[in-house]
Amino acid sequence: MRLASIHSGVDIETVKDSTGFDLIIPKDVKETKRPTVKEITLLGEKVDPLGIRKLEILAGKEREELLSKVIEKELSMENRFPKLLTN
Repeated sequence: MRLASIHSGVDIETVKDSTGFDLIIPKDVKETKRPTVKEITLLGEKVDPLGIRKLEILAGKEREELLSKVIEKELSMENRFPKLLTN
């Protein structure tokens, strides 16, 4: 794998230490382009409105608290179940 860019505030050594394989590192590594407000809004409102992806990086009490919030949000969502047809 080739390192394409690096996030602001993260150094290459941290990336290397966090990767389980050797990386090809170009001489001139660019900084990762920041997401636009539109992209962040899309992720939060359409792609993952319940915040489930964040569970991938949490453990312990923080994970338990987020799970409770996810369940609470999911239960309160409108149109959660399809309406039954009645004749």
